[in-house]
Amino acid sequence: MGARASAFNPLVPLLLGLAGIVCVSLSASVYEAAAILTVFGALASVLGLKLSGGLSATRVMLPWALAFFAVHVGFTQLASNGIALAQTALAESVVLARLMGLTLILGTVRGGLTAQGLIDSLKTMLDRLNIRSRWAEDFLQTVSLTLAFIPHVQTEYTELARFHRALGFSPPRTFRQRITYYGSHLAPVLSRSLDRAQQVGAVMALRRYGQVIPRGQLTPEIFTWRDGLAMAGTTMLLGAVLWLM
Repeated sequence: MGARASAFNPLVPLLLGLAGIVCVSLSASVYEAAAILTVFGALASVLGLKLSGGLSATRVMLPWALAFFAVHVGFTQLASNGIALAQTALAESVVLARLMGLTLILGTVRGGLTAQGLIDSLKTMLDRLNIRSRWAEDFLQTVSLTLAFIPHVQTEYTELARFHRALGFSPPRTFRQRITYYGSHLAPVLSRSLDRAQQVGAVMALRRYGQVIPRGQLTPEIFTWRDGLAMAGTTMLLGAVLWLM
C-alpha cells in the first residue's frame, strides 16, 4: 500500500486535498490559481507531504494539456464571431491552470495518503466515538479487502514473470506483447488470487469475525489535537486565500 508519508492523521491530507480542489476549481484567473497552489504547497510541506509526486504527475500531464489547450482554442476561435484570439486564449488559460493545479494537488496528496491508512483512520474514529454500525464496518472492511486483492494480483504476475524467466522465456517488450501476455494469463492469475481470498474468508469465519460489534482495530490511526489544529488551519488559510481573491 505504500508507507505513510505524513506524521498527521490521514484525514488531514485528505481535507487539504479536498479544500485545494475546491479552491482551484473556483479560481477565476491564472493568478488566483497560482496563489492558491502556493499556499497549498506551503501547507503540504508543513504536513510532511512531498510535492515531488504532484510535480511528476504535472510533467506527465502537461504535454497532453497543452495539446488540448491548442485544439480547444482553435475550435473556439473558428466557432466564435469576431472574438479576439488573445481573449479566447486568456479564457482557456484559466481552464488550463485549473487542470494543472488539480493534477498537482491530486499527485501530492496521493503520494502522502494511502487508502488503507484512510480506512484505518475511519475505523479508529468509529471505535473512539463508540459508533456501533455493522453496515459501516462491513463497508470499510469490504473496501480494505478489495484494496488487498489488487496487490495479490500484481504479486501473482510478478511470480509468473520470474518463473518464465527461469525457464528461459524472454519477457514481453512491446505494448502489444504486454497486452497479449497479461490477457492470456489473466484467468489463472485471478483464480489463484480468488483462492487466497477464499482462504482469508475461511480464516475470518473460524475466528468468528463479524460476531462482535465494534470490531478491534489492528493498526489504529489516532486523531489528536495536532490533527484538529492542522485541519482548522488548512481550512482557514485556503478559505482566506479564496475569499481575498
